[in-house]
Amino acid sequence: MTDAVTDKKVTICIEAPFVDGATNIFSQRLMFLQHGFKAQTSDDQETMTLSNPSIVEIPHPRKTLAVLQTSTQLTSSLKLWHLRFAQANWQTIKEMDEKGLVKGMMLARSERKLKRSCYNCDMAKMKRMSFRNTSPKRPTLPFRKVYMDLGFIQPQSLEGYTMYLHLIDEGSRFQWFYGQRSKDETVGRLRDFRDLIKAKHQKLVQVFHFDQGTAFMNTEVAKQLAELYSCGLPDMVWDEAASYAIATINQTSTKGNKDNLTPFQKVFGTAPSVRHLLSFGCLALKFVDKVNRASKLSRRGAPTLMVGYASKTKGYRLLDLNTGTISEHRRQNVKFYEQTTVASEYVEKLLDMVYRLRRRPDLDSSKLPFVSLPVSEVPAANDDEASEKAFAPEGLCIGRAQHFSVGNDINGTANANDVE
Repeated sequence: MTDAVTDKKVTICIEAPFVDGATNIFSQRLMFLQHGFKAQTSDDQETMTLSNPSIVEIPHPRKTLAVLQTSTQLTSSLKLWHLRFAQANWQTIKEMDEKGLVKGMMLARSERKLKRSCYNCDMAKMKRMSFRNTSPKRPTLPFRKVYMDLGFIQPQSLEGYTMYLHLIDEGSRFQWFYGQRSKDETVGRLRDFRDLIKAKHQKLVQVFHFDQGTAFMNTEVAKQLAELYSCGLPDMVWDEAASYAIATINQTSTKGNKDNLTPFQKVFGTAPSVRHLLSFGCLALKFVDKVNRASKLSRRGAPTLMVGYASKTKGYRLLDLNTGTISEHRRQNVKFYEQTTVASEYVEKLLDMVYRLRRRPDLDSSKLPFVSLPVSEVPAANDDEASEKAFAPEGLCIGRAQHFSVGNDINGTANANDVE
């Protein structure tokens, strides 16, 4: 290097690790981008001169060299360039100057380190804050928060319910369903539910949250309607279909829990057993006790329909096709026929006589119109049946009602004269 005062060459020692090939210990590019100096090398490659338009030499009487830093172009503020670039982003303007992407910007070093804000830009970019970002994290432990939904539904159920109370535990997605006759029962239901959780799980429900919406009820209603459509039962058994749907939802995997655990496993800690699950509305034969038989020749079984699971015992809720009443029975005392049910016309007439007309049914239960379950389904295009269905109209395949006499087998074997 050459000393600017004595014009003598000065040797500067720089320690730098050398590897195979040349090592760059002086970057002309960085000197220009960061400091504005342009490097010029002499013809003998021994002298390199750094020049900057903002540095000029001023003569002095003494043999000294005074250096004054000035600029032919005044440095501009970041705020000014922000206005010139039509409210461009602050960081974009800084990068343009630092990387030399444009010429003539000349930002001061102090301006590059500042964090600016623009009142007009903030006003133009104002947005309504989303509630999703402010909602707290959903608890993962059961019974921290329980959502509740109270609604009306028609027609009146067999038990006289015109309202429902639907509860969902946010931590486990476990659900409960209660039928109600009026709003006055809600407070008592919640107290009983709180006591049930405390006695059964030794935990206390911390928060009851009323959602004021029907979002989490839609799935349950859809399942309830699907069960009614599948078996053809009348709408007045909606409470039984809802309880059945809730019981199956609690044993179904859900994305709301980690690792897609079922709500049952989240609450009780073990995987649920689904061996007892049956199709809603399927045909069943329940055992008739001796005290209810007229003689030894009386039937030992009575035809029923499965309309749900028992709440307090390991059994099922059965709709008696003779009396129209619903009772709970153990699994060992019932025989099921899952692919068979009874025509909806018979069930509607039976329930209408018992619950609306309030009189004893006079239907002949010895000849029941059995149909396949589900009662409505899209026909499968089998190869053997393709020729038979070639000229048949497209549509739903409705199960045909078959009437069986008393002596015939319940599975559907009957004489030709017995089928209508």
